[in-house]
Amino acid sequence: MTGPMDITVNNCSGHCLNNSPCNKHTGHCDKGCNQGYTGNNCSNECSPEYFGMHCKERCSGHCINNKPCHHVSGECSNGCKDGFIGSHCTAACEEGYFGTNCSRMCSPNCKPDTCRRTDGSCSSCTAGWTGYNCTTECMLTYGENCQHPCNGFCINQTCDRKNGTCLYGCKYGKKCDEVSADVEKYSKTASSSNNFTVIVGGTLGACVIVVIGIVLVLFVTRLKSKSTTMAERQSFILEPKTHRTNELQTEKSKLPIDCRSQHVRANDVAEATYALPEKTKRGPPTNKNISVRNMKAQIANMSINENAGFKSEYHDIPRGELHPCTEGKKPENKVKNRYTTIFPYDHSRIFLKTTAKDGEGYINANYIEASILSL
Repeated sequence: MTGPMDITVNNCSGHCLNNSPCNKHTGHCDKGCNQGYTGNNCSNECSPEYFGMHCKERCSGHCINNKPCHHVSGECSNGCKDGFIGSHCTAACEEGYFGTNCSRMCSPNCKPDTCRRTDGSCSSCTAGWTGYNCTTECMLTYGENCQHPCNGFCINQTCDRKNGTCLYGCKYGKKCDEVSADVEKYSKTASSSNNFTVIVGGTLGACVIVVIGIVLVLFVTRLKSKSTTMAERQSFILEPKTHRTNELQTEKSKLPIDCRSQHVRANDVAEATYALPEKTKRGPPTNKNISVRNMKAQIANMSINENAGFKSEYHDIPRGELHPCTEGKKPENKVKNRYTTIFPYDHSRIFLKTTAKDGEGYINANYIEASILSL
């Protein structure tokens, strides 16, 4: 025998358009949904803020406490925010009314179209009134929003809050408008005087600034001139020389074989701005036995003709390779030199005490001859 069959029955959503039946196989509402529902099965209510057919209508947004409207009709079931009325809360309060269900009246002292429909506040008051909702009378002031002070010459400084006329008369036995005219005339005169003072002060200030600027320019110019003079005095260190190619070819044979010149190309020498004098031999010894009392005079003599004496001594310094420096140029020792163009002399170079055989204790260093004077 065959047992009973399990049959699952799914009901339609009941929200198909005009209560039409849903599809027997899929359960979809093939003809659409009733108002307030959406989805294939019409089982979903409209999302908040929307209602009606196909959920395309938008709620007013003025339902009380920001609650959503009814998904079918769009009505605000619990009422409207302050300032709005109607089932959908789409109508604003009429002019002169505000609050819940537009049941309260605005202050009569509000200017037309200035009463806020939500709380009754006034953006502008008629003459003689001020405050949040235009219910406070002006005190010692007058006009719209009490923006003008009463005339200071009114007795007790009291005036009509609407037009500003003195309520109890004016001081000094004159009409307040006459006194005010005199005061205004005096104020204009004082203002003109102040303006003149400002103009004079501004002119003097500008003159002072110009003078300071001129002094600064002169100071900077003099400083630059002084710096140029100092640079010229120190020019004896290196003399500028301009070499032409043909002169280099002529003088090339006169240049000594220098430990530094081995790696210098002819083009580099031609492009150099400064060149050392072509001197290879030691010049005549300079008299270094100068007494202290003659030091100032010696310096003065050496400084004549743009430091000619100092330049001459500088040129007498021997240059070039005065002794062989073969060891420093060997391939195995070149990597030990800090500079690729400076080598130690063979006869006075220092030998490191080491067991290594490479380079026989080579280091780029020389002993220096020195004379020690006995006391």
